[in-house]
Amino acid sequence: MNILSKHTGAQKTVEFIDHLARLAQEIPPDQMLNDAAGSYIAKEYLEGIVQSARELIAHREWLIDLENTLENLYEVDFRMDAEILASAEAALKLAATASSQMELIALLRK
Repeated sequence: MNILSKHTGAQKTVEFIDHLARLAQEIPPDQMLNDAAGSYIAKEYLEGIVQSARELIAHREWLIDLENTLENLYEVDFRMDAEILASAEAALKLAATASSQMELIALLRK
C-alpha cells in the first residue's frame, strides 16, 4: 500500500465516520437496535461507535476502525443509504485489502 492510498483511505474512513456522527444526531431517542447480546438505544450505540472510531483513527488505525465499525453495524442490522456507505467502500478499495467487509457493505445498504 502506498502513502497516497493510506492517506486517502484514512480520509474516506473519516468521511464515513462523520456521516455516522451526523446520522446519530438525527435518530429518534427511542429507536432501538438489537443483536444476540441484547438491545441498545440506537443513538447511544452509534455515538459509541463514532467515539471508538475517532480514537482508532487518531492512532492511525483507520482500516481496523473501518472493519470494526462495519461489523458492529452489521451485528445490529443497521441499514444505511448507499451514499453514506460510498466513503467506506472507497476506503476499502484504496486499502487494496482482500477484506470480507465489502460483502458487509452490500448487506448494510437500505
